[in-house]
Amino acid sequence: MKRQTLTKESGGKIRHAFFILAGFFAIPLGMMAQPLPIMPPTNYDTGGLYPAGTVTGITYYSPVAGTNRDMEVYTPPGYSTSQKYGVIYAIHGIGAWPDTIFAGWCCGASTVSDNLIGQGKIHGVIIEIGRAHV
Repeated sequence: MKRQTLTKESGGKIRHAFFILAGFFAIPLGMMAQPLPIMPPTNYDTGGLYPAGTVTGITYYSPVAGTNRDMEVYTPPGYSTSQKYGVIYAIHGIGAWPDTIFAGWCCGASTVSDNLIGQGKIHGVIIEIGRAHV
């Protein structure tokens, strides 16, 4: 009986040690990921290099807010309603508006998307930015 208890106890300790060691070995695997570049590539935000998508301002009524709401929607070059696209939902920062994200002085999301699509790095996407202020 004593031998069986000792085996159970040591088996539990071995299992516990195994999981701890497995965790230590898993950490370096995550550290082997490709490092991110310090700076984006040249011309990543320069417009006119590739066909441009369209940014459209839309006003709609929100029954939740009880008022009209504004949003901006980017559709990629060659947009077709018969094709499916991924959608990115974004929100502007404090003191900004939906069109801020597309402005060149901010992050120029439409230009960056056009360039990534033109370079074949991403598929066409729709970007929707709603007005956060109520």
